[in-house]
Amino acid sequence: MGNTRILACEFDYFQPRTIEEAINLMAECGDKGSVLAGGTDLLVQMKTGRIAPEVLVDIRRIPDLERMNGQDGLSIGATTLVRSVERSARVAWKYTALAEAAGQLGSVQIRNMATICGNVCSASPAADSPPALLVFDAQAWIIGPSGERVVPLDRFFVGPRKTVLGPAELLTRIVLPDPAPGLGSAFMKVGRVAADIATVNAAVALKRDGGYARSCRIALGSVATTPIRSRRAEEALEGQPYSMDLIEHVSTLASMEVQPSKRARLGRSTPEYRQGAIKSLVRDAIQVAWERASDGGRER
Repeated sequence: MGNTRILACEFDYFQPRTIEEAINLMAECGDKGSVLAGGTDLLVQMKTGRIAPEVLVDIRRIPDLERMNGQDGLSIGATTLVRSVERSARVAWKYTALAEAAGQLGSVQIRNMATICGNVCSASPAADSPPALLVFDAQAWIIGPSGERVVPLDRFFVGPRKTVLGPAELLTRIVLPDPAPGLGSAFMKVGRVAADIATVNAAVALKRDGGYARSCRIALGSVATTPIRSRRAEEALEGQPYSMDLIEHVSTLASMEVQPSKRARLGRSTPEYRQGAIKSLVRDAIQVAWERASDGGRER
C-alpha cells in the first residue's frame, strides 16, 4: 500500500463556477481527469496509488449543485453532503431508509465531507446509499457535451467502480419521486466495525394494504458486482398475505442473490456468510418497514 498521508502524483487543479465550465474542462482532459466533490473516496484512491488523474475538476464552487430540494419529491445535488441528507427532517420522514443509510455511512467526519452523489459515482458494490436510493426508484440526472439525460439508478451501475457516465459527463443530481402516502422503509447493514464499509447491506420499502404488502422494493449491497434490486424477492412479497412464513421465504430468495466470487474485496467475507447475513437483514428490514408503513395509504 502507498503512503496514505500524501498525494504522490502531480495534477492540474480547476475550480469551475458553472456546470458548463465543468463540462468543458472535462471534455478537454478526457479520461485523464477526475471530478472532485467530497473527495473522501477519490483522494484515498489517489493516495494509495490506485488512480493517478492528471486533472482534478473541483465542482464544489458550483452553486446549482449544492441544493437539496424537497418540494416535489426529493432532488439531491451533486455536492449535497451526506450529513445534510442524514439531518434532513423531510428525508427522515418521507425517505427513512435513505436517512438511515446516510447516518451509517462512515464516521461523522466523513459524512461532513462526503456527498451522496459521490458515494453513488464511486460505484462500490458495498456503498451504503445506493440500496436505499434504489428502493425509492431514484433517477440519475446526467449532463455532458450532448446535453442532459436521465437514467434510472438501477441502470446506472455497470460493474465494480464502473458507471454509465462518459468521460465528459457529470452526475448533477439524484431525483427521487414523492413516495406514496403511508410508505414504510428501512435500511440495515452489517460491517466488521462501526464506520466500516458494508460486509452486506439491504433496504426495503413497502406499503400496507390491509394484511397485504404493496409497492414492494428490496435492494441489496455487497452481494454482486453492483448494488442490485432483488426482483424475485419483491415479486414474492407483492400482494401476498403478510406472515412470518412469507417473510422467511422472501428473505431466503433475497439471500440467493449473493454471487460466488473469488474476489475477497467484494464482501470481504465468504458467500455463505453473506447469504446468512442478507437473509437476516432482509427479514428484519421487511418487518421494520411493515411496522413503519400505515394501512390503507394513510400518512404515518
